[in-house]
Amino acid sequence: MHRKLVALLLFVLIILTSIPRNTYAQIDEIWSEGVNISRSGSSSSPSFVISSQGLIHVFWLDEFDGLMYSQGAGTNWTLSQSVNVPNDVSVPSLYSGINNQIHAFWVDDEGKLFYNRANGDNLGNSNVWSGSTVLGESVVFFDVAITADGAVHLAYLQTSDLNNQSAGVYYRKSNSSGSSWQPPILVYGSRYFRALGRDSANLQIGVPNETDSQEIFIAWDNRPLKTVFFARSLNGGTEWEQPVEIASPQNRPSATTPYNVQMGLLQNQIMLVYQDGQPGFSCSQSFQYSEDNGVTWSEPKRMMEDIPGCALSSQLIEVNDQYLLLMTVNRDQVLLTAWNGNHWSKSKQQTEMMQVIDPLTRTSLTLTSQQILIDPEGYLNFISADLEQGDIWWKRRNLDDIVSWFQQDSSWIPFETITIENNSLSSITITSDSRGQPHVFWGSSNEDDPGIPANTIYYSMRESQGRWLKPILVHQSTNQFVDHLSANFDSTRNNLILVWRDGIRGEIYFSTAPANQAFLTTSWSVPVLISSPNQVADFPKILLDSSGKLIVIYSVPLNEERGVYLTTSNDGGLSWTQPARILNGLTYGFEAINNPQMAIAGENTYHLIWVNSQLVENRLYPISIYYSRSLDSGQTWTEPSNIIDAQVIWGQILASSNGVIHRIWQEYSGSQNPIWHEYSTNGGESWSRVTLPSLLGEKIGTPAVSMDASGRIHLLQLSRANDNNASLQYLMWENDWRPEQAKEFDFDLISSSSSPGTVFSANGNLQVALSAATFNMVDNRSENLLLFTEQRIENLPLLETPSFDAGIEVNPETSTSTPSLQQPTLEQTKTPQLINTTPAPIINPTIGILIGSLLSLLVIAVIVIYHIWQKTSG
Repeated sequence: MHRKLVALLLFVLIILTSIPRNTYAQIDEIWSEGVNISRSGSSSSPSFVISSQGLIHVFWLDEFDGLMYSQGAGTNWTLSQSVNVPNDVSVPSLYSGINNQIHAFWVDDEGKLFYNRANGDNLGNSNVWSGSTVLGESVVFFDVAITADGAVHLAYLQTSDLNNQSAGVYYRKSNSSGSSWQPPILVYGSRYFRALGRDSANLQIGVPNETDSQEIFIAWDNRPLKTVFFARSLNGGTEWEQPVEIASPQNRPSATTPYNVQMGLLQNQIMLVYQDGQPGFSCSQSFQYSEDNGVTWSEPKRMMEDIPGCALSSQLIEVNDQYLLLMTVNRDQVLLTAWNGNHWSKSKQQTEMMQVIDPLTRTSLTLTSQQILIDPEGYLNFISADLEQGDIWWKRRNLDDIVSWFQQDSSWIPFETITIENNSLSSITITSDSRGQPHVFWGSSNEDDPGIPANTIYYSMRESQGRWLKPILVHQSTNQFVDHLSANFDSTRNNLILVWRDGIRGEIYFSTAPANQAFLTTSWSVPVLISSPNQVADFPKILLDSSGKLIVIYSVPLNEERGVYLTTSNDGGLSWTQPARILNGLTYGFEAINNPQMAIAGENTYHLIWVNSQLVENRLYPISIYYSRSLDSGQTWTEPSNIIDAQVIWGQILASSNGVIHRIWQEYSGSQNPIWHEYSTNGGESWSRVTLPSLLGEKIGTPAVSMDASGRIHLLQLSRANDNNASLQYLMWENDWRPEQAKEFDFDLISSSSSPGTVFSANGNLQVALSAATFNMVDNRSENLLLFTEQRIENLPLLETPSFDAGIEVNPETSTSTPSLQQPTLEQTKTPQLINTTPAPIINPTIGILIGSLLSLLVIAVIVIYHIWQKTSG
């Protein structure tokens, strides 16, 4: 009986351990236990500093005893003591200098800015302090930076006109570690400052830590003017350049208020992080940075968009010359976010910075007045006060895991914002140069009539440090609009090349610019008309062959001259051949032709697909897709071969490095709009068809495909799931199709006005540009984002040539479906269809708890029954 009971218990335990659980990412952050420094209650307003020797000094206010002090080095702290230094009233702001010096600054109730400094370890001893000095009056805010040579740099905001000094931002410096100070210098004057209080004033000072550096930077926000300013001195603070507006109503799409700017310096970067919205109500978080000492700045970009609420306070510090660390305090959470010089990491919620367990009362306490500093050993030190007991707490944690903060749920990098516009974006195309840098072109809708494309082409490029340049105007049409942009990179001449359709007359134009100068509007050549005059052309596509010859194909959809045309240039676009009609739509009885796509295989072989359409009530409706090939560089072509009779809304043809030709298309079906794929291993003589896995959710727009050097195909498409969350779905072809990790949106996607543009870069990155419309809660309006993301694809071996066993062989001369001659409706259904490609659902945590509880009761019942049996049997 005893053995049976043991077996029963083991069986129950096995069941318990096999129950699926709702799993969460484990928090790798390791915090020390909280140490109560004050141990008295009635304490608030802590301030601390870490000396160059690693000793931690903390001051705070006690409701009964006034200014208090303690020091420690980790878990060992001195007993708190009441002090009257560096003053006997105010909690000072403390800064660490050279040779174990500590510098203290504070503002009294009259607005006087005081300074005192100490040389020694015990700051509670009045003998180590030098004596107080008044450095400013009518001061509401200040900031300090101390450099490796011992110089002390002070910036402060004065709100009154005093002693022939107007209200404004002032700078003072001490070259003698605080023993003497140079006179104040007015950096920026504003009478608007007279109305500011301590809760609405803010400035930051930054100085590179190199001993020979002469640059000094100050940033501040002027809330009445809704502007963030930046000023710099290049000669050690003696002279200051005219301040520049970083964020203001003049250079921003909305008139919200940027405020609480934080500045951090990391190697050659100046980082500004600020809130944007209505102070005290709602806001978002934005950042801009400069890599040339503040001469030029990146476009403002949103960050932490998946974090609800508005920060109550924030602090930006540098970590070991490798990262900037931003602490953001919201009403119910504290977050740490790191910048590595290229990207912001995923924000890491820190419960340990929001609450502490008092070991004496075993009570959970809510923390406030959070402050952070890095000690000489690289640990993050944390000081705060609790709201319930009124004690001062210290903790610390290592930052060894900070690298993992940048590891996203997939290999996709976080979305980068190229631009934000009020108008919808369209015709997005992307190409990549020989260094792997992406270049993006787009148009935006007409402001007066959103249904009409814009008449302007814009361009931006991403520099090596992940910075997107401010968009420039490449071309502005006089023919109402431009669309169907197609870009490529001419590696022979290191040029970007671009074609587009211009206006309702359907003229195809070409322009080019050196890739390293494309950010200048003047670098772009005057657009050249390359289509035949008096033809209404459409759907241009630009390609290059192995010799560097430029090839442009386009369609003339209607009338007697309908067909597919080809023109070439052997001199980089300086001159073009007369367009040749390579497919005569009239001869073959095609009513309308559009969307031609071509692939080049080898030196002389071209593969072409196009869509055949019907004209119904002045609208074109696709009814089939066709294929042809040329073995002599487009001089002669095979008879058109019908691929399928269907409402084809998108198609693409690709030639891989292993000699396989792929043609992929999407059909309109009124539900999921299936995607089909056929490949040929014998140059297009015969084809094998493969069914693609269904993508999750409602599809948004058409897909995009690109091919890497190994012959693998990467297919991307936007989709929206039932819960309205959007994602960039991803499939990869490796002689069969398999789902890859999707890129999730961390904000609500209203819509997308264009399909994604994708390219596989020379350095092995899958790069994607796409538009996304979202709702700006701050401005109560929708806005359109042009986004970029990429992922690194590891070096993959050349893909083996697939066998026809991988698919179903199809006869290229026969159709596999019957065309519908009815007028189709090309709008997508709003009802998403669930696809079974998602992983199995995780059990609901509440259900898991209930099951676990029931099984626990079962174990207890078995034990009780066993004891009763023992007694009765005895």
